[in-house]
Amino acid sequence: MLFRSDKEINANLKFLREKIVDQIKYERPVPQIMWGKIISILTFNEWTILCVILYIIFMSLLIYSTLKRDIDSEVIFYRNLLSIILCVVLIFFIASYLENRQLEAVITAEEAEIKNGPGKNYSKGFILHEGMEVYIENDSGDWVEIILPNGLKGWVEKNNIQFTKD
Repeated sequence: MLFRSDKEINANLKFLREKIVDQIKYERPVPQIMWGKIISILTFNEWTILCVILYIIFMSLLIYSTLKRDIDSEVIFYRNLLSIILCVVLIFFIASYLENRQLEAVITAEEAEIKNGPGKNYSKGFILHEGMEVYIENDSGDWVEIILPNGLKGWVEKNNIQFTKD
């Protein structure tokens, strides 16, 4: 079996994305890019493990300072510092969870009509073509609400898309 490098895979993806009819250009704001990079430092499972470890250390310091009658100011300092770090890591953990739970999909129909609601009786919003990558927001029977990279939303029939994440 041949293994391809990330460079080859990225080149192939770039080539295929250039063939997509719907070229939606969207530049993410710098804070959003930075936030994404921070979250992606660790995987979802690694953020979970880090939260658990920090929680155990924090609880150990809390129990130690409760059982010891004359608390050192150093213990109080480390307990407070650890509680702040724990809160920050918890925020990153939640952000990582929210980012990972969002399903991605690709339009597989040659031309998919995007509606303003979940059903054929809703008005047409716009049309997307095969290969367009979208995010899934909601699910309603045979319809899913999609979000484009530029933030535009609409509803499409499930048979017009293929999920790329479980």
